[in-house]
Amino acid sequence: MKKSAFLLLMLIVLVSVVPALAIETIELNFDDILKGTTIEIPDYGDLAAVQFGYYDDYFRIVHDWGGGTRIESKTTEKYAILWFSILNTRNENSYFIDDIYDVVVTYDNKYQYNGWKMQCDPAFGDPSWGLTENRWYSLAPLYEGSFLVACELPNVAVSGEKPLKMEFKLKGVQFIYNIRL
Repeated sequence: MKKSAFLLLMLIVLVSVVPALAIETIELNFDDILKGTTIEIPDYGDLAAVQFGYYDDYFRIVHDWGGGTRIESKTTEKYAILWFSILNTRNENSYFIDDIYDVVVTYDNKYQYNGWKMQCDPAFGDPSWGLTENRWYSLAPLYEGSFLVACELPNVAVSGEKPLKMEFKLKGVQFIYNIRL
């Protein structure tokens, strides 16, 4: 009898925990960026994809006067960068950058490349200019911040014809940007 009660209790706990572990998935395509699609994450923020592109280099801003480090790709690769904004719809200051994780680009549904995240300074108006970690800042309620997810890719993946997608998670929501279907 005790064993049955224990198994029933474990089943109840498992059923109540499993839905909490589920991750919502949202897919974006290039047309979504052109349309200015905004995705609302309830009680968190509104995400809008701003721009996607391939870059030969990117710049990490270290100092207030704009100085930093320029990081160049080799001739056999490019940086894939997705730039997006988040409007803070919470009632408190938030470090959204801390909630971005698991940045991965997949080519041909089998080759995976790990990426990274950065917060941007929108004053520069260029997604290839990111802030170093010591410059990341929180957003006050109803303020908007700029962010990027990026990955170094071989030219074969950039210029190929096979599927290419960038994925990242933000506060438990998985975003998939279909670069090429």
